Amino acid sequence: MDLLTHFLVPYIILAAVKSKNKLAGAFGGISPDFDTIFVAWIGILSPNLFIFSHRGITHSFIFGFVTSTIFLYVISRKQVNQFIGNIIKRDITVKFTKTTIAIAYFGVLTHLLLDYLTTLGIPLFFPFSITRYALNLYQSLDLITIILAAIVMLIIYMK
Repeated sequence: MDLLTHFLVPYIILAAVKSKNKLAGAFGGISPDFDTIFVAWIGILSPNLFIFSHRGITHSFIFGFVTSTIFLYVISRKQVNQFIGNIIKRDITVKFTKTTIAIAYFGVLTHLLLDYLTTLGIPLFFPFSITRYALNLYQSLDLITIILAAIVMLIIYMK
């Protein structure tokens, strides 16, 4: 799945249930994919450590929680929030509370479900197991899904 879809799915679900913390869930939804910045280089340098690649350690139930909590903490800092808000010209204020941590983890769970549906799979139970689980319904990147997600994101942005 792509970053836009991982952002939108928890955002839309939380909007449907009238949550005030839609952005916390959306940020949780994209947090596991920041492994490409902070962790994936280890897997590139040492392929036998594949758990440190994209769709590796951050795509498990335990480390997904850790990742979303750290991500939410960073994004909730005033300086980071203002910096990103100035770039995208939107208020993306989120608070770092027990409630928003739980909602961000909900975003992670939607992320894991979406990636589980693909052909690449994810190590859901790491560190207890390195087995990758996949339902093999579709490829990890689907052009139609990306285009639809971009359109929906643009509509939400324009509101």
